[in-house]
Amino acid sequence: MTAALVQFLLAAAIIAAAGIWLARFADGIAESTGLGRLLTGSLFLAAATSLPEMTVDLNAVGMHLPDIAVGDLLGSSLFNLLILMAVSAFFHVSETPPPHPQRQALAATLSIVLTAVIGAGIVANLDAGFLRAGLFSWLTFLFYLGGLWILFQQPPETGIAQHGTKQRLAASITGYLGCTVAIVLTAPYLAEAADGLARMSGLGHSFIGTTLVALSTSLPELAATIAAFRMNRPELAIGNIFGSNMFNMAMFLPLDWYYPGNLLHAAADVNAVTALGVIFCTAVAVAALLGGPRTSRRAVLTGNALVACSSVAVLLLIYRLHM
Repeated sequence: MTAALVQFLLAAAIIAAAGIWLARFADGIAESTGLGRLLTGSLFLAAATSLPEMTVDLNAVGMHLPDIAVGDLLGSSLFNLLILMAVSAFFHVSETPPPHPQRQALAATLSIVLTAVIGAGIVANLDAGFLRAGLFSWLTFLFYLGGLWILFQQPPETGIAQHGTKQRLAASITGYLGCTVAIVLTAPYLAEAADGLARMSGLGHSFIGTTLVALSTSLPELAATIAAFRMNRPELAIGNIFGSNMFNMAMFLPLDWYYPGNLLHAAADVNAVTALGVIFCTAVAVAALLGGPRTSRRAVLTGNALVACSSVAVLLLIYRLHM
């Protein structure tokens, strides 16, 4: 038990450090290319910070633990929302309204659509597939590609222009790839440690996947979000969170390919509860984003508290269903 816990903590620390630097390098890419921080956060930063989920869940699927994989992806989305609410509340200043709330709400809404498709796939209990993957995994991936296309059609936020040098772009890309490699190499140790903790704790793989594994694989998002807000780059942070939640759902397709069977069909129905929790909490976040530029600090904190309470309620319900 102690060895698994130490391994878990060390791997989590390395991944968190890589997440901090990822935010800085992603901001350099956004400024050097002129793509904008929301798009850069939703695509590049989200893909890199979601790599722990991919590597951990590939290991879990290889060990025939579908509930660890499914619970981790949905639980990570839930923890990502908690991260965004907590960090944004800490850095919120009422005189500075959130920039471009409609663009951010669009990314959030796309993540709701993808999560809803996965939740439907879990409760449908349909063992139909195509090319080694389930029908709902394919639908989610196609919706993900469509969502990225919609985000690409949005103009970059005001103040973003391509003004970085080639040297800065090269350095940002090199640093981005270096942090990505560090995450890829470290994340598999989380799967091994989490599986050991799940077996020794007796809480079950669905609960451990939704809590402990999901919390640890969300560490890059936590580190990157804090770093982005400290750099006064809220769109980069928000794009990272909602883009990560979109990417989490898109990852069901490669995991379904790798799994010897239909992944969503094999997952326990309790995972659909987590999906519903993610959808509800994201909807609350959208309401907060669209509250307008005059949204008070009290209103922001109320929305954040509602998301936090809802997330805790979902976790308690999942725990209760395992008792």
